[in-house]
Amino acid sequence: MTYQEKDQVLRQYRENAIRLRGLVQEAERWEQIAMSTAINGEPSSGGGNTGGRVQTAATNAADIVQDIRRDMDGIRAERQEVRQLVNGVQNRRQKMLLELRYINGLTVDQIANEIGKSHKWTRESLRRAVDALNM
Repeated sequence: MTYQEKDQVLRQYRENAIRLRGLVQEAERWEQIAMSTAINGEPSSGGGNTGGRVQTAATNAADIVQDIRRDMDGIRAERQEVRQLVNGVQNRRQKMLLELRYINGLTVDQIANEIGKSHKWTRESLRRAVDALNM
């Protein structure tokens, strides 16, 4: 696997964090819709077919929430895979650099400032750390 391919896999960790936050919000919204639809769809004395349509809408919203939760589980699994890759690095310095860059999302400049090294040293060390990953 090339450096670019490994880098892309590692970057998925942060991208998945953003996707996960969005899915959590979407699931909450659909749960509220399902709940309010079910509450508002309680049988009334007016008759008609409203109850059936409301029940169908509530069921559809619940199904959407279930699909979102399944997507969330997949994203969590992908994030865990990246974390395991990083945790599997034996060299402590390389592991630290990978965590700062891909797990914590720091830029190369931020990492360099944090550890007191030059931008060039940090960039090259990160590249070696990524290249050393067994993927």
